[in-house]
Amino acid sequence: MLLIGRRALEILFCGVEHLKLRVASVLRTVLAIAGLAQVVVAVQAQDTPSSYVGTLSLETVRARHARGGLPHATSAIDFYKVRYPSTDVKGLPTMLTGLVLIPKGGAPKGLVVYFHGTMGDRHFSPSRFTGWGTNGEVEWVALAFAAGGYEVAMPDYLGLGDSPGVHPYPDGDINSRSGIDMIEPARDVAARAGAPAGPGLYITGYSEGGAVAMWAVRHLEQDVREGFRPTLAAPMSGPYDLSGATARSILTDTNSLEDLAIRLYLLGYAGYSAASNFEGIQLDHYFVPSFASYAPFVFGQGLSDERTAEKLLLKGVQVGALQSVRRVLGRKFQQALAASDLSDPFIAELAKNDCYDWTPHTPMLLVYLTTDTVVVPANTEEAVDAMRHHLADESLVRAFPIVNPRLDHISAVPTALLAARRFFDLGFEGVIGGSN
Repeated sequence: MLLIGRRALEILFCGVEHLKLRVASVLRTVLAIAGLAQVVVAVQAQDTPSSYVGTLSLETVRARHARGGLPHATSAIDFYKVRYPSTDVKGLPTMLTGLVLIPKGGAPKGLVVYFHGTMGDRHFSPSRFTGWGTNGEVEWVALAFAAGGYEVAMPDYLGLGDSPGVHPYPDGDINSRSGIDMIEPARDVAARAGAPAGPGLYITGYSEGGAVAMWAVRHLEQDVREGFRPTLAAPMSGPYDLSGATARSILTDTNSLEDLAIRLYLLGYAGYSAASNFEGIQLDHYFVPSFASYAPFVFGQGLSDERTAEKLLLKGVQVGALQSVRRVLGRKFQQALAASDLSDPFIAELAKNDCYDWTPHTPMLLVYLTTDTVVVPANTEEAVDAMRHHLADESLVRAFPIVNPRLDHISAVPTALLAARRFFDLGFEGVIGGSN
């Protein structure tokens, strides 16, 4: 019989409705920008390669720029939904969707490929964006880059947007292909719209997208096609060391309900995705029985991410996970996570997607929040140390720490995007000194 402490009993039997209200309130704020908010915008799949969706007026863009402290907006923004060919987890042909943002009059500074943060709700994918108020992350990306002379390509990823199946989370190697394969279609859309992009190619992304961005840079540096060599790259707050720093951090205790909710969501999502996309991974080998059966049931319902996270948090509380996710994990899996045991197929899959121990040849700014409890700073710190070991000096790789105890993983997004914009505009000279 599972023993539940007094605090858990009070929550379960005396305050469940209060907890639900608190969870809903907390998650609405915590998950809003990173792609985990409840937004449902119905968009029909398009039969054509691209379709015009709408325009963000210059007046509106400038008003929002003034409130966000971003560089001066120079143009209105047209946005398009794009369908383009790519490959799935098995390397077979498939079609993906994404969003293209084009400054009216052209994008002389070039193309920014932006990889978004974690989401499971395909209705919140970038290509489902229809205007202000429908996707906070897309809005900030539009303000940071498209309003300042850059075209932006935002892939939905496999298993999101109009792509069938389960998103392979957090497989940065596989998901990087969605952005690489979108480069040419995005440039074609801009050219056909009479607003061609300049030759510059800039790679960035946040959270899950930060690691995907780093993988994209690694692959693009080996791409011999003309126009596919990155100019600059700015991965932001990414889990570059999934099997090490990220795995260890997920096991630490927390007094934050927000952090606990996000950890349960991310663990459940990673397990559900791995079991759906790869052979040899069974959830009952990793989670306690009630969570192993509940996670795929919840993710399979097509709920909003907010509702999914709420349900998983409540399930976690029921099994005693009040300050740590350990109570939903099997003992052997806890040990495998702590030891980065590569004999475990799930840990081995994470290790295949570690992307920090290599030598980049593209100038790269690694942006991170020093007090991040979701994607811990050790991911960036270890990446910089490893790249230094491979002789990538400060002319190639620098860290950009965001030092602000009032910010968290989600609320740091605008500051991180501003740093990336300055770096893309001015190089390392634009971000000397870090952020305070």
